[in-house]
Amino acid sequence: MPICIQEFDGESGIGNSQKVADKPTLSDDHIKVWALPILPSNNSGNRSRKRSHDEFEEQVPSSDSSKSSDQRFKDQVTRQAVVSEMFNSDWRMDTLVEMPIAEVSLPATLFVRNPETQEIQPYTGPKPGDSEPLPDIMVLVRKPWPGALVESLPPTSPSECAMSYIIRNHDFDAKKAAALGVQRGPDYRKLTENQSVLSKDGQTITPDMVLGESRIGKGVAIIELPSVDYVENLIARPEWKSTEVMNGMTAFIWILGKGVGAHPRLQEFISTMSQAQHVFSSPDYSPNDLTFRAVARSTMEFSEIDSARYSPPKYVTSPRSNVPRPEICVAKPGMVVNLEPEFSIENSQTERNIDIDQIKRSVGDPVRGHVDAVRQKFNEILFQTKVENMRQSIPNNDAEIITLGTGSSLPSMYRNVAGTLLRVPGHGSYLFDCGEGTLGQLKRVFSPEELKEVLRELKVIWISHLHADHHLGTVSVIKAWYEETFGIPPQKTASFETNLGQFLSEKRLCLVSDIHMLDWLAEYSHVENYGYDKIVPLAATSYERSSGYISSVLTLHRRDKNGLVQEQFGENRGEWINFDSPKHQFMSPFQAATGLSSIFTVPVSHCQGAKAVSFTFPSGLKVSYSGDCRPSEAFTRIGRDSTVLLHEATFEDDMFKDALAKRHSTLSEALMVGKEMHAKVIVLTHFSQRYREMPNIEKAKKTGFVPKFRHRRSPGFVMPNAVRDIPATEETPQGPETSDTADDLSAKEDLSLQKALDDVPVILAFDYMRLRLGDALHAEAHMPAMKEHLSASEVEF
Repeated sequence: MPICIQEFDGESGIGNSQKVADKPTLSDDHIKVWALPILPSNNSGNRSRKRSHDEFEEQVPSSDSSKSSDQRFKDQVTRQAVVSEMFNSDWRMDTLVEMPIAEVSLPATLFVRNPETQEIQPYTGPKPGDSEPLPDIMVLVRKPWPGALVESLPPTSPSECAMSYIIRNHDFDAKKAAALGVQRGPDYRKLTENQSVLSKDGQTITPDMVLGESRIGKGVAIIELPSVDYVENLIARPEWKSTEVMNGMTAFIWILGKGVGAHPRLQEFISTMSQAQHVFSSPDYSPNDLTFRAVARSTMEFSEIDSARYSPPKYVTSPRSNVPRPEICVAKPGMVVNLEPEFSIENSQTERNIDIDQIKRSVGDPVRGHVDAVRQKFNEILFQTKVENMRQSIPNNDAEIITLGTGSSLPSMYRNVAGTLLRVPGHGSYLFDCGEGTLGQLKRVFSPEELKEVLRELKVIWISHLHADHHLGTVSVIKAWYEETFGIPPQKTASFETNLGQFLSEKRLCLVSDIHMLDWLAEYSHVENYGYDKIVPLAATSYERSSGYISSVLTLHRRDKNGLVQEQFGENRGEWINFDSPKHQFMSPFQAATGLSSIFTVPVSHCQGAKAVSFTFPSGLKVSYSGDCRPSEAFTRIGRDSTVLLHEATFEDDMFKDALAKRHSTLSEALMVGKEMHAKVIVLTHFSQRYREMPNIEKAKKTGFVPKFRHRRSPGFVMPNAVRDIPATEETPQGPETSDTADDLSAKEDLSLQKALDDVPVILAFDYMRLRLGDALHAEAHMPAMKEHLSASEVEF
């Protein structure tokens, strides 16, 4: 779908003539839209746009702190061009361009055309930069995606502008429609939606035949006011005095920050708009009710089976306070505002309160019988001895794993996307990936007071790769951590600390990932003050020595004043932590700041920059996390003797080819990695959203396809290149650094898995699971009952 961007800076509207206010920002065949940018009353107009973009970076001379309008225009053209290339480009991945081999910019995949058959074949000869001389030939290369040619976006700065909108339907002539024989009701609605209908006598009636001046199209205003500082400038907008805009206005949807709804000036404004229905969405009035009912119900069912691991999500159904006026109602999930043919607010699709007793009844007698048998097993001496032996073998056996999101790709009815919290008493909390909605999931698992404690003790966030389902919730979590840690919203900072030792001595949050994730966080800090200046951004790299030992280094992420990442080692490279040297100058500060002894990473086969990780604690506790990937031999080496392995198991074994094509792991492949690691506990997660029923673990142990590993060297320190070939995706393999696994096509049945994993608890995770490591055998024992319940349940997708 073509997209055209238009920026609103908040300076338009106030003081504009009525004629300008009458003109809609957008008008098409369906609706008219007026955009209402609103600044807080304490904003000095252009102040936010003139702040130096280096406020989160190293200081630069004051002459660079503001830019001319001409430069801002050029920057905006660049932004528009990038967005246009994203959505409107005719670039295709399979387009090849012919050029002399000497002019090729690496990395790139090269092809040649066979002069006899005219077939296109991979080029295997010398390449630019090799020691051998280049042949004088023409080669075919894929033309880079145009957006990749832009090394970095133009710098910007946070804006306090809040966007609101007025939306009006086109005018509809009801008399004409009736005269043409259009049936009142749904057919009227279809015509306002630009659809043709049949009249009572079978004639086709088109929208242009009934759109006119006799009936005024109804409208709705969607208003966002983050704080009371925005109220005055909202009221001063000229649109409220425009007959063109306000005729037919039937509803106001208010998105309000704390304390805004009761503001006297806002209430006075609402009283002048009493002809319209007002709907408030506000933390002052909206209850903290459940939005995703299916997963909440599922979790409550699980709590009937395994109450030690699952408990009902935290929610409140009663309103926090009463709305200040009778014409105001509170927004609810599923509420529908109908504008045409008659205005109404429809609540038929809003969810009723969850019936706890009905949920309890949904767990059938056979399942309850299974649960009773499991609980009896817990009292057996043999089981208790096994549990005690396992607890003694596990350092920090009171550590807890909370799976916040266990699905892949996109949030679904039953699973959110990737996010796993590790809590180690006496050390801190650690997040492995942070997909969108992670903060919301934390609020469902923990009470408000518990969540405050979790955020205060949060030490490290690890992001495995730059796919949206693994990182889009990161900023929200950092912002919540900042507000809880420092007691205030994130503040503007004049400079960005670049001394790693100073970093680690202060109260900060470590963010460890591939350098591209850190680039994104730095760039996004120009858009929102979310607390970037209080994180420790550490870029993870690894390399393999000739002995086969994998070294891991964390480098402080630094950017020069124009925002570009340094691409070569040199004086501008940030300070680093080398885990090969216990006496390294930053090892002691790092351990004190994070509670960790080391972080080892390896590149894995999934997408560009994807990595797996192992966290090791002074006590010997070791937690290894795969992220998304094909099985990795290098990962089994850094994760050797892991206390717990968290591994993706996106596909069941009958979808091995899908796993291979999309660079994910099957169930038995994940188990095999745990076997090779000698992991004491295996937790499987990141399941394809096509499944709700539990995969068959026992079958996977007996007949699963297990790939042979092929030893492959890690690529060493990989510094980013300004222009890459095709952006790596799940469908396009990208270079040797993303495929340290092996000859997948040599996969064969391996019957040794079952024997090797007989004494290893394997737990299939669902959202909101809270697993104490010392209770892993109890969790595993409940798996058959949960599987039986899911198989017997009527599942609605």
